[in-house]
Amino acid sequence: MAQNYRELLNEKVQRIRKKLDYEWSNPIQHNGRHEWKAKVLINGIEYGFGRGSSLGEAKEAAAQGAYNLLCQEYP
Repeated sequence: MAQNYRELLNEKVQRIRKKLDYEWSNPIQHNGRHEWKAKVLINGIEYGFGRGSSLGEAKEAAAQGAYNLLCQEYP
């Protein structure tokens, strides 16, 4: 079963009482397909970056990176 990193990240951020935000750009054409970019900000600091063929995919990739980093900082 695949992890839902956006949900895991949201729960982790709530437990450590931080502010979670996502930022994203409009999709660009890349090799004949759309590519979205998203990043995760925690208390205004970038913790994760992701790319994907949909906004949801890009946010999930960014959330995975941010979640893994937070788990190292706040075990």
